[in-house]
Amino acid sequence: MTDDKGPGDSASIDAALLASTKAGRNLEVYGGLMLSFDKVKNTDYNYPLVHFVPGIEYRISDDIDFLAEFGIALNDDSRSYASVGLAFYLLR
Repeated sequence: MTDDKGPGDSASIDAALLASTKAGRNLEVYGGLMLSFDKVKNTDYNYPLVHFVPGIEYRISDDIDFLAEFGIALNDDSRSYASVGLAFYLLR
């Protein structure tokens, strides 16, 4: 019989530094640095995640924006990613 507890739980602190500018009437371009300091509970395993994140936000209507961004990994523990989606604004 094996005692498999599975992967450990983790906790993290996240921080981001973002800047943006309007590139057109409906287009906003942004970029930033995203940091996450993670720790696996009940272990001594700590690791940082560091990403450079460029992206766009395009206004489709008064209440809906299209978003797209890339997270470019800047250290060995991080993985690059791409993300797209819609933002719905209830109170604008």
